[in-house]
Amino acid sequence: MDPEDSSMNVEKSQANAYLLLLGLMMSVMNNHLSTVLNYVFIQFNKLNTSSYYHKLKTDLSELQKDSFGINMTEEFAKYARLQRKIIKIQAELKTEALALQQSNMTNKMILQFVMGVVSVVLVYMFNAQPVVHLSSRWLYPVSSIMCWPGIQPGAISFLVWCAITNSVIKTFS
Repeated sequence: MDPEDSSMNVEKSQANAYLLLLGLMMSVMNNHLSTVLNYVFIQFNKLNTSSYYHKLKTDLSELQKDSFGINMTEEFAKYARLQRKIIKIQAELKTEALALQQSNMTNKMILQFVMGVVSVVLVYMFNAQPVVHLSSRWLYPVSSIMCWPGIQPGAISFLVWCAITNSVIKTFS
């Protein structure tokens, strides 16, 4: 065996291993992207919430403490005023939370779209690259499907590998 052929086989097997891992990682990211993004956005929102939002929350908690200390039957006017302030602050907090939720949803949709585009581009780039070479006898009834689109029989294409990993990950999650 020629040493040049063995070095090419090593390079080819390394490229196949990278494609194997790339397809697996792409499938994991596609299936668990929303979970990861929810966690990231929660952590980001903890760091990035506005001081106005924090001020509203502290004001609300102080007003609620004050309202617990007031006897509703004896000081009804003061209690009613306090309740109107509490309701106003709760409405402002709700609008702030909705704005934050809308921002998170927009960011999540953009990132999922980008991930979808990256997946399509990767599948297009490595479409004709085999990920795994097996004996065609091992894949006998489905060897022509596994090597689609037009790779030598006995090979599993990147597209089919991504489909297999996606279905396995969806099954187990």
